[in-house]
Amino acid sequence: EELVKGGEVKVENKETLKVKHEGGVVIEGASGLLVRIAKCCNPVPGDDIVGYITKGRGVAIHRVDCMNLRAQENYEQRLLDVEWEDQYSSSNKEYMAHIDIYGLNRTGLLNDVLQVLSNTTKNISTVNAQPTKDMKFANIHVSFGIANLSTLTTVVDKIKSVPEVYSVKRTNG
Repeated sequence: EELVKGGEVKVENKETLKVKHEGGVVIEGASGLLVRIAKCCNPVPGDDIVGYITKGRGVAIHRVDCMNLRAQENYEQRLLDVEWEDQYSSSNKEYMAHIDIYGLNRTGLLNDVLQVLSNTTKNISTVNAQPTKDMKFANIHVSFGIANLSTLTTVVDKIKSVPEVYSVKRTNG
């Protein structure tokens, strides 16, 4: 609502403009910005996120707990409030997630883990499996595409239920 008093224009009850950007991110009051998802922390819809104004590369979207973000000099002065357009969406947009799995080095462990992934994710992009030095245990790193944090949580829970899997942790890449 605009009020005119003696040549002055006052704006009351002004709503903040929310503009959707690439990657399914909404930034309040800003349009036409180059927006990219940070590779250091790989946020997915559902994560708490923040925008970081880079020097010459637009706005990088980070998880709020990203260690690389905190390592930047004067980082707090370059932050923007951002949010996911729809954090529960199961859209065709794919976000990379990374997990480390630790378990008993048994016949079929990798196959069991990959079976869970192929049944619950859109795309497996990287798999790296190595036994420990004593050959008793296995470390498996997997990168895969997901739509949101809810899907990632489901994947992690299902892999934890695979026999002889002892831990599953989300990593940054």
